[in-house]
Amino acid sequence: MLTPSNDDFPYHSHDRWYALHVRSNQEQQVARSLQSKGIETFLPTYRDRRQWSDRIKTLRVPLFPGYVFLRITFTDKLRVLTIPGVIQLVGNGTENTAISDDQIDAIRLILQSGVGCSPADMVPGDVVYVEQGPLRGLKGVVVTTGSSHRIVISITLLRRAVAAEIDPAWVRLVDRATLAGR
Repeated sequence: MLTPSNDDFPYHSHDRWYALHVRSNQEQQVARSLQSKGIETFLPTYRDRRQWSDRIKTLRVPLFPGYVFLRITFTDKLRVLTIPGVIQLVGNGTENTAISDDQIDAIRLILQSGVGCSPADMVPGDVVYVEQGPLRGLKGVVVTTGSSHRIVISITLLRRAVAAEIDPAWVRLVDRATLAGR
């Protein structure tokens, strides 16, 4: 009689990395709860400067806001979903999608390397509105993302484009329909 291996089943018994969607600003609480249950977690963070009206402060914030990575087996999934603050395991419809060890290792390597990193929410083609700085109030399209956490946007004026380097912290994403309806 043949005995099927774990690879013959859609659910593996060995530990795999998953992304866990959690409530806003509850990443650290959920990670601590998981760790107290003996579950390996990974919550990558970066240093972010936040400005208030009276001061600037540097905080450690999640690199992937709203998500905690965890290494679990299929049988651990129900135990994870009952933790306060947890919304769901990330997946494509009815199946949870495992994350490769290589991807988790790559994130760890970036964080351990000491190079500055931050979330990259903007990609070429995104429409942005400048909320701060000398170009405040302008709308444009991200042309390219460059080094030093800078982006270049194109602002259409008299059928010409003007490119300007802007700190990405000064802009927010908007819809293309919003730009067309200026």
